[in-house]
Amino acid sequence: MKVIQDIFESHAGLKHLEFNPLIFVNSTNEADPEIQALRQRLMDRAKEHPRWGEHMPTAWVPLELHLAQQAEKGITILTKDQIKMFNSQNESMVLTEKQLETFLKVQHSLGKLLYFDLANLRDSVIITPAYLVDVLRSIITEKQFWPKGKRLRNIFHTMQRKGAVSRADMYDLWKQPIFEHILSYKDFIIEVLVHLDILVAERNNTEDLGTPIRDVTQFLVPSMITRPDDTKYMKKCYKSGTSILLSYKFIEKVIPQPFHTDLLLLL
Repeated sequence: MKVIQDIFESHAGLKHLEFNPLIFVNSTNEADPEIQALRQRLMDRAKEHPRWGEHMPTAWVPLELHLAQQAEKGITILTKDQIKMFNSQNESMVLTEKQLETFLKVQHSLGKLLYFDLANLRDSVIITPAYLVDVLRSIITEKQFWPKGKRLRNIFHTMQRKGAVSRADMYDLWKQPIFEHILSYKDFIIEVLVHLDILVAERNNTEDLGTPIRDVTQFLVPSMITRPDDTKYMKKCYKSGTSILLSYKFIEKVIPQPFHTDLLLLL
């Protein structure tokens, strides 16, 4: 226990870690008593959420049920028009346009769905947030889980060496049977990954900054880079008389992910 404490002592996420007592779950045994202990721990923490116990409008219930039923059928993403259609079927409990927006934003804040109120993202809603884990797993994964086949492994080798992936590469990764369900939403998913700073759209010059994401063909995947920087870029390009230097001092030792991606965007 002391070893774990020491490892995360200066980590910004220490307050979110809970490892006393330790819970060892046997995932091959459904009757494992530790699973119940884990469930109880999760429930206890859920009750600490600031919105736990808040009264929700009863008019939201029918639409929540519709979305839950769709999720149970294995549907992960709905267009906003589809959600409006479900809403229109609720007779006396139909939400107005403004109420529907509030519903989606509150559900997003509670983690029940993913809705980004941005021009290029607001037309679709991820009703099963865990779906994003599959999407991430298709691109960001350890070497031991890389797919077989020269073409696919080359994609991961390139990401590991250069942190780069093309739109065509991602489409090829998603053609695998385990990930082919992503292809139906491929453009939307890429937009979401860029919004979440998982991907960085490559820009060659300032004129490219206004290029829509759907027209970008090359991306950076910062979290996949494992190769140390041996380019000596700073030594080659730094000129004391003309170079602009930026200095950042972070309060915590964990550097925010957007900082990496935004910096890469500027280079």
